[in-house]
Amino acid sequence: MTRPARDSPATEAKAEDQQSSSPPAPTNTRSLRQAPPQRQFYQPPAQTPRASSKMSVTSTTTQAQLQQQQQQPQIQSPAPQASSGAGPAAQPAWTPPNSVPLHYSGSSLGPVPMPVMTPGNNPQAYLSQRQMAPAQHRPPKCGTGHPGPAPMTRIVMGLKSGIPEEVEYALSKLVRISFEAEDSLNADDHPGMVESLVHELSALSTLSQYKDSDDMMETPANRQKLDRILEAALVLRNMSIQGENARHMATLQDCKKALVQGITLPSRGGLTELKHYCLDIVESLSSWLVLGDNLAMYNGLKDGLSSDDRGVLIASLRGITRLVHRDEANRLKEIDLRVIERVQDVLLLEDEELLLASLDFLYQYTTVDENVSRLMATPGALDFLKQLRRLLLHQAQEYYSEYHLRARRKEPPPAQIPHLPPEIVSELLSFSEPERATKWMRCCFEEDPDADITQIALWQAYQARFTEFVPQGRPLLAAADFIKNVSVAFVNASAMVIPLPLPPPGNQKFIIKGIKPRHTPLSPKGVEYFACKWSLNHSGQMGRCPAQLATPNDLFAHILDIHLKPPPEGTPAQPLVCQWAECFRFGPAGDSDRRKVIAHVRTHMPDRKFGGGKRGVASPDECDLGFNKVVIRTQRTAVDERGDAAGVALTAALVLRNIARAGHAGEELRGLEKEIHEVAALNAPLSPYIYDLLMIKYEEGDRRAAEA
Repeated sequence: MTRPARDSPATEAKAEDQQSSSPPAPTNTRSLRQAPPQRQFYQPPAQTPRASSKMSVTSTTTQAQLQQQQQQPQIQSPAPQASSGAGPAAQPAWTPPNSVPLHYSGSSLGPVPMPVMTPGNNPQAYLSQRQMAPAQHRPPKCGTGHPGPAPMTRIVMGLKSGIPEEVEYALSKLVRISFEAEDSLNADDHPGMVESLVHELSALSTLSQYKDSDDMMETPANRQKLDRILEAALVLRNMSIQGENARHMATLQDCKKALVQGITLPSRGGLTELKHYCLDIVESLSSWLVLGDNLAMYNGLKDGLSSDDRGVLIASLRGITRLVHRDEANRLKEIDLRVIERVQDVLLLEDEELLLASLDFLYQYTTVDENVSRLMATPGALDFLKQLRRLLLHQAQEYYSEYHLRARRKEPPPAQIPHLPPEIVSELLSFSEPERATKWMRCCFEEDPDADITQIALWQAYQARFTEFVPQGRPLLAAADFIKNVSVAFVNASAMVIPLPLPPPGNQKFIIKGIKPRHTPLSPKGVEYFACKWSLNHSGQMGRCPAQLATPNDLFAHILDIHLKPPPEGTPAQPLVCQWAECFRFGPAGDSDRRKVIAHVRTHMPDRKFGGGKRGVASPDECDLGFNKVVIRTQRTAVDERGDAAGVALTAALVLRNIARAGHAGEELRGLEKEIHEVAALNAPLSPYIYDLLMIKYEEGDRRAAEA
């Protein structure tokens, strides 16, 4: 369908002008109309069947644009007016649209030619389209673009489906997941997974008819079935390590029935691995089971105690230990004593895992007094106790610590009362009696509970010090009042009368007990003086310098001014000798280098920070006898992260404590008492448990003695 042609605005305006200027035409006069422009009908572009969808869309878009341009009204530009306006207006020249080829000059457009892409004019684009065409026209596969279920969902659904291929796929994936990320397998997160695995494990009942024949188990069908059972058992074993999964499995009756069948399988052929898996599962589940409801499982574990397989024996010991933890009927007494003795013999081995399992079992066995009495009645009871004592130092590491101790002995108190410097005497004279006597005793004496001094010696020393000041109006205190004043100066001192064994009978000695003379005086203000220990020759007798100085600097200056005087000018230097106490640094010959001697004397000066003595030097009341080397040996067994005892040694100590608490091995433990004390002294982490054992033993001995 075509639309009527419309004139351009310029043509319409020109027609109106002609109508207004010319007279009206008669109604029956017919005039010619301008021919409408030719319209081009839509023609689909030529396209090969191998063209891509992208090229088809592009060609279609190009044709639509071309048609739109052709359908737009042709706007003719107004023709220029003639210079002479007499004649009629000239028709405007026709201008082809933009979509018309430039070489076309006809009155009718007609079909517009379009280029066709061929391998000749565009080989590269043609080759690309050929490569893309198969992929674009290939039909999509079923489920393309759909993410599908989660991996664990497919695994669980595959187990539940029962389809052999799906079950094998699910088991193989679960074996890997349970090994690499066992924490992600939670029974509560995947309902039905454990039940499906237990269903696969229950298929071992079909293999029970072949358990006595290894040849039948090697058939392809049975081998494939056994592999599936092993994979299911391995997954359950890895999952049972988590407490939540073990508690969930303990509630499934089918699971417990399958485990009872598994632990009773013979340990040979291809069934050995399956039996070990089932024992490991039972070990994890036994903490959540009640012994009274699972006697069949208990009997199966009890039979495993007689096995020669190490793995079966360890798993059976652990399973029974956990299963009878809350048993009040003492079903352990049903175990034959030969089996108990066999467990005791295991203690001789150096297998720590087997030792721990055996000691845990024996600890649970010895918690009942009836079992201890049976155990101690056997001929090997003493050897059993010796083995437990040996295990108290199982794999203990020895440590040696060296200490250099200074041997010292206490010297007797000084025989003479220290000489008081003039400044202390002047300060004492400022006090009146009896305060002066009290101050004087504190300056010259100090407390010592083992020392004493006669009352007459104390009174005479007081008189000798202050008699010269009596004429100056400073009287002395009476003798009786002076002796009573001793308890005021020293609280722990007291006047005593001691009978003497020497004749005549009734001879007595009056002493003041609890005080002794000081080595150096103490000022009334509490400042301790330093004594000069320079040796002097007084009339052929060696003695000490009586000088007392308030500070180390004063003491050093005293030595330089009095004992090490510089030689007079013009005289040669004399050899100098250090005569401080018993120093023999320069020997009798001495040294003429005065600076060297002075530097040495400075090392003898005391330090007030160390109580008036040198660092590391014995106090005046002690005599240095040299160093003694002491080596202390200690042993330490296994400990946990907190430093407490753990492992074999701890369990052995707990078994010994149970035996001592039962009171049936008093004589045997008494023979090992010395060795147990030695272990407590050597092994510090284990000592609290050993002393607890010894205290129980001593209390039991006291109770029996009281009853006797």
